Amino acid sequence: MTLNVMEKNDVAIVTFKTGNQYNLLTLKFMIELNDLIQDLNKKKHLKFIILRGSDNFGAGADFQELYKYLGLKDENMKFFYAMRRLYVSMLELQKITISVIDKLAYGASLELALTSDFVIADENVRIGIGGVKYGLFPPLLSVIGKQLLGENNFKKLMYLGGEFDVKEAKDLGLIYDYGDVNKLTEELLTKLRQNSFSAILRIKRISQGNVKEALSRAFESLVDQSVSDDAIAGIKAFVQKSPISPI
Repeated sequence: MTLNVMEKNDVAIVTFKTGNQYNLLTLKFMIELNDLIQDLNKKKHLKFIILRGSDNFGAGADFQELYKYLGLKDENMKFFYAMRRLYVSMLELQKITISVIDKLAYGASLELALTSDFVIADENVRIGIGGVKYGLFPPLLSVIGKQLLGENNFKKLMYLGGEFDVKEAKDLGLIYDYGDVNKLTEELLTKLRQNSFSAILRIKRISQGNVKEALSRAFESLVDQSVSDDAIAGIKAFVQKSPISPI
């Protein structure tokens, strides 16, 4: 696992590799990224944090790790509460955050990107939500999804899951823009620097409202769901590559 930070003036670029091919979110990675985010938040000269995955942004939570915790509520709690702490740290950052996604952004990895203020995507990235198929659900989107997507799109995305391209993702409001990610990022930084940083931070704080409290409740529910028969069967089927019984 590697976490690389490159600082240039008021920008910190965090590039991560979780230690597996698809940049899956592991307990160790989430704890260490959260610690890094907290450290960067203390650096007053920084105004922007850019989050990027090495080779790809990520294919979600590590189901191999969750497989080890099948039916063990305390272990699932450690995993998902580490995820909650990371999401909350990202949401509460006193910086403007940009996630740059390429190749893959699935499930929990997509939600990690959505904790940023802006998501910029490579035009060939594959984006998807699949947790509900395996008896789990996306906690962040459960909280902010209806406001972000609208009633019908929320139900389509959350109840049915599936994969979609960047054009649909932009139409849904999941991403800011797509194309040449380096060019788009520089253009966005230029535009943001023309506005008041302190005013933007106030807007962030006000607009979040009760998201933190709602997210805590969502993760508590997710922990309960993680030891349900549906989740145990779904995770087992994913890891063993066996079919899932229909509802």
